[in-house]
Amino acid sequence: MANCQWPYTLPAFAALHPGALDAPPHLFGMLLQPVARGRGMLADSLPHPLSLLQCLAPAAAPRVEDLRIVTDGADRAALRFRYATPDAQVGVAIDLHRSDDHPHRFRLEIDGLVAERQVRAGDYVLRLAAEDRSVPLPDPMSALIADFVACASAGIDPRAAARRDEITARAALLEVLAHAWPTQPRS
Repeated sequence: MANCQWPYTLPAFAALHPGALDAPPHLFGMLLQPVARGRGMLADSLPHPLSLLQCLAPAAAPRVEDLRIVTDGADRAALRFRYATPDAQVGVAIDLHRSDDHPHRFRLEIDGLVAERQVRAGDYVLRLAAEDRSVPLPDPMSALIADFVACASAGIDPRAAARRDEITARAALLEVLAHAWPTQPRS
């Protein structure tokens, strides 16, 4: 299994925005705050939005098209591309803002509907919020671990073919994105 917990936020997103996940999206956006700098931000962060895209618009071999990366070279990057599958064409906007702050900011946008994770200090109670509304957000990392334990307890190899193929496809997308990292900052 891969350590990609953000797909476990999709039920809360659906509760916050009923009907929003009934079909593959046309637009997808995400803001993340990696710890790494420069090109390292990609390995630190991109598996997360890619795992969400794989859930929202599943396909055996998704492609990255019309890629553009704008970066200041160290602490900020904006990736714009189309996530293409036989059944969906998703416009993607991923913003990476390097930060040592904790908890890291997590903002998700699907077809113009926004949700941001809120973390209550002290007791780590999570909510997914949009404007003046919010819904409980079960800890996605705990959900990922519970899924792993359930697979192991049931005798299901977490590296089973479907998960292995999903992870392999994600790694191929990450490789395309990493190779496109500009050698000189541009705006």
